[in-house]
Amino acid sequence: MSFFGKASDILGINARNLLYITKYNTRGKKELADSKIHTKHFLQARDVGVARLYASINSLPELRNFNRSNLPPSFVIKPNKGYGGEGIWAIKRWHGDTYTDVNNKNISWSDLYEHCIGILDGKYAISGLSDTVIFEEMLEPHDYFKKFMEAGGLPDIRIIVFKYVPVIAMLRLPTAESHGKANLHLGAIGLGIDIGTGKTTFGVRHNKLVKRLPTGDPVGSIAIPQWDEILATASRTQYLSQIGYLAVDITLAKNGIKILELNARAGLAIQISNQTLLRKRLEKIADLKVMSTKEGVKIGKTLFTRVVKEEKVLNVKTAKPIIGLFESINIINAINGANIHVKIDPHSENNIIDQGIKLSPAGRLLSIVLKEKKLKIPFTTDNFKDKPYKAILSGKYLTDFLIDTSKIKPEPTSSAPIESKEEKILLNIDKKILAINECIHLIARIKPQNLNDEFKKFIKKPVHSPQFIYKKHDLNINHLRNEIKKIPKNIDHPLMPLYLEKIKEIDDKLSLIDNIGRPEMAEYSIKLFGSVSNELYEQALSFMKNEKLEKDTSKKLNTEEVIKRLSTYLTQKNLTRWKIKILETATSGMQINKKNTIFVNKKASFSENRLKALIAHEIETHIFRLENGRLQKYSLFEQGTANYLTTEEGLAIYNQNSLGIPLGEKYFSPALNIAAIYHGNNLSFTELFHFLQSNFKIDKAKAWRICVRTKRGLENTNEPGAFAKDIVYFIGYQMIQRLLKDKGIDELKKLYIGKIGIHDLKYIHDPKQWPIKFLPEIK
Repeated sequence: MSFFGKASDILGINARNLLYITKYNTRGKKELADSKIHTKHFLQARDVGVARLYASINSLPELRNFNRSNLPPSFVIKPNKGYGGEGIWAIKRWHGDTYTDVNNKNISWSDLYEHCIGILDGKYAISGLSDTVIFEEMLEPHDYFKKFMEAGGLPDIRIIVFKYVPVIAMLRLPTAESHGKANLHLGAIGLGIDIGTGKTTFGVRHNKLVKRLPTGDPVGSIAIPQWDEILATASRTQYLSQIGYLAVDITLAKNGIKILELNARAGLAIQISNQTLLRKRLEKIADLKVMSTKEGVKIGKTLFTRVVKEEKVLNVKTAKPIIGLFESINIINAINGANIHVKIDPHSENNIIDQGIKLSPAGRLLSIVLKEKKLKIPFTTDNFKDKPYKAILSGKYLTDFLIDTSKIKPEPTSSAPIESKEEKILLNIDKKILAINECIHLIARIKPQNLNDEFKKFIKKPVHSPQFIYKKHDLNINHLRNEIKKIPKNIDHPLMPLYLEKIKEIDDKLSLIDNIGRPEMAEYSIKLFGSVSNELYEQALSFMKNEKLEKDTSKKLNTEEVIKRLSTYLTQKNLTRWKIKILETATSGMQINKKNTIFVNKKASFSENRLKALIAHEIETHIFRLENGRLQKYSLFEQGTANYLTTEEGLAIYNQNSLGIPLGEKYFSPALNIAAIYHGNNLSFTELFHFLQSNFKIDKAKAWRICVRTKRGLENTNEPGAFAKDIVYFIGYQMIQRLLKDKGIDELKKLYIGKIGIHDLKYIHDPKQWPIKFLPEIK
């Protein structure tokens, strides 16, 4: 069946207005999208990139008095409430009364003046009423696109976002016919985009499919740069605007990703350029509860990609497999795999699986194989006890199959261990907490955005404390807290105390994130990590005084050598899915995340000994515990129990110190952190910087790094207060030493079942139930 043959599934104007715009877009939200100036100010205030506004003219008297000599060499004139690209003039240079547009056409000032009058009269306004003239920055397209364009102009990308999920996207490429404008009705080319990959798929021009661009390139030859960031920007824009059904027009310019405008009524032509049905895509996610923009992007990239259906695309003549009302499937993302019998229900709205099926932490999508075809589908859970099948698959997600309703005999299911009611509830709680915890990213959010600029200013003249800027968070904190409240608390399960503590920790983290930039941040930091008492401070000073500092004289390594050795080590330990990425700037030499990435600071100095210590610290502690946590039944052991970090970092310090090699000043770092936090609570950044230099004889660069780690989270670092996280290294090291002394190495090894704290060991009774694959040599 052709695309146009599926008329009932095409999202038309009436269906779009009734099902989505009326339901999800309030009048106020539509007014925000309709006003380009309002949109620009709204987004700019929330750190979203937009074209710079040079001037706006609201009336004829303002136009008469307008001083055009203040205009920059290039600019764009557009109506505030225009639509369809009408009324937009792009001027690339001007001299005197002559203005040259992007098509090299010369225009007089009197012509521009008359054009502005037309805008003010509402000639191009969506309402037909009087409008405002906008003079704004003329954006230059990213160099990548120029080879695909026969003429000048600015390509743009339209992305429709629903429930934070990027559902469908289209690249609009200007042509000579469209006079440099990216508007399809003027002759621009619309190219469908695969949400999962950012690659173009189909092409349309004047509502007809085309196979090649005017340059001769195939329509599928474009892979849009920075695609993940573009999707994240679109999703975040919906979160900020709260326009429930939204089209975001974005461009990738030379100076970054910029929002051109918002559209609360889009959705028709984009279906043709993608040769897909928007209505079906929207229905797929209608029942999903999406917790964050990050999760929304992840769902969109998984659901709306052609990659998993490549075989179908390449061989369209292949007949669809026939399935009956009962089939067997393999669940790929089930822990240890799962082959189950399922019921096929052509009329069900949702896919439903049995609560007892354990999935790896993959979120909201079920990965299955049915008749040798791989599918990724959303799902809910239910109790299938006493049923001859363990899941129901909805017919609306099985369009690649033909359902034979005459095949009705179910196959018996194999017996599986019966779980208690409390165990099933706990697994649901585990899944819920995983989803919430994955939204937080505390350390990434507390990193200042202007570190380089402030470093240059401060090191040159260390007199004024830095003023840090932070990216505005995109968390719906009230929503997350409401989700936490819904979690049942009175569950009779031996591991439930772990989850109650984790819930409390998540709430404290949300409070801290909500106060980043304010002095109150420091208070929530203490609630999370603790404070430095006088006794602890004296212990740190005693450590630095009595321990012998051995200078690290080992061979210096460049970044290339570091990466090579790390890669070799990862291969030896069968950790080949881990990637190494270089960072231009960071607050530490090496760090990892839970997405299998090791970050190496390009500007850090590495030696043989330091690299060995970092391998012990980052890989043999953080990565080993993470990978073992992924083997456990509960995702909490991968994400980390409450307050696990003190044990984690203490164990990392123990492992690196156990190497018995000189580490130089690095050996004193945990104790020095204690001193910095102790005094940082009362001193400004500048005062702390000079105190550390004069009392501990460290250089400017190291003093800067310690002060940044201590004062991050504050906007005005001239104020007292500290981010207390770095106390965990010294305290944790003390705890590990006590554990070894009191209970020995076997107890220490139990810490490798996942990201747990010493205080959690009382819940670990039968070691056989907790597999450990990765374990370093513990001395």
